[in-house]
Amino acid sequence: MTRLLVASPAPLSGKTAFITGLALHLRKAGLKVGYFKPVAVPKKRADGQTLDTDPLFIRAALSLSESEAQLAPVSYQPVDWEDHVAAPGQVVSRVREALAQVESDRDAVLIEAAEDLSTGASLGLSAAELAAELNAAVILVLRYQGVPSVDQAVVFGRHFGDRLKGVVFNAVPPERAEFVEQKLRPVLEDQGLPWLGWVPQARFMLALTVNEIAKILGGRIITAPEKADELVENLMMATVTPDASQYYFNRKPNKAVIAAADRPDIHLAALETPTKALILTGNWVPDPIVVARAEEDGVPIVLVPSGTLATVEALEAAYGLGKFAQSAKVNPFARLMAEHLDIDRLVRLARGG
Repeated sequence: MTRLLVASPAPLSGKTAFITGLALHLRKAGLKVGYFKPVAVPKKRADGQTLDTDPLFIRAALSLSESEAQLAPVSYQPVDWEDHVAAPGQVVSRVREALAQVESDRDAVLIEAAEDLSTGASLGLSAAELAAELNAAVILVLRYQGVPSVDQAVVFGRHFGDRLKGVVFNAVPPERAEFVEQKLRPVLEDQGLPWLGWVPQARFMLALTVNEIAKILGGRIITAPEKADELVENLMMATVTPDASQYYFNRKPNKAVIAAADRPDIHLAALETPTKALILTGNWVPDPIVVARAEEDGVPIVLVPSGTLATVEALEAAYGLGKFAQSAKVNPFARLMAEHLDIDRLVRLARGG
């Protein structure tokens, strides 16, 4: 049984996406794969709940049978930390006991480190300490930042020593691919760091679902709720005349159109093109013809209380900050991994090679 710990120096680097995609590839190779996040860091969400969504998402995405307490045995927040630090040995024992349950009848367990490399250190559960305690190989995933990414990889590669088995750059802009391959990769390899490849930046990874958009804006969905889990990759504000609007709206796929609720001409023009949602500002119900057409086409209408400009600003601030928590992203991201990472080597690592 092999343990692979996936770590990152900063939040939102792509650990959860990498683990989910890797699990699919390992299963395809015939391996029985488990997941474990020993140190969960709960965050307060818009719906008032405080939880770490990563274990919940991966449990659903991979159809795992373990409970949340088994997948994520240590909650790392102030109210729990005071109890944990009083008996750190018990916390480490809890991690070991939970891992023993997770890895039963598995060929490999993918272990997700906390949001950065220092979290959990006061309990002896930092990423490096976990790797040593659990005898795990380490894969370092870094969100691409240009040359600083190389510096981080070198510093943190030394941090893990011989346990480091691979470095991955995530969210690399396509125009920087040649720079990564021809300039950065050789430097890493000269430093003795094991290079696994890079994953390109993809628009769909920044997307939000219609439901998430409605929650962010405090809106309500009045048509096609069954389509509310679809991803919206692009936002378009209705700033054109009705005559030019259909050409304008055809410019972007997988979009939501933001418009004032009193513009049925614009709404209907948008519905003539591939549209994932209409976001209508002013918080009042639009023309019945628009509602009927949207319902017929399966396009959610989201009514929001804010004005158009404030709505656009709120969504622009939200895009790109979301976590990997939508099932529609799983298979596309796994395909990106197959195209750009050394999957064969990852499979060998999971088999203990």
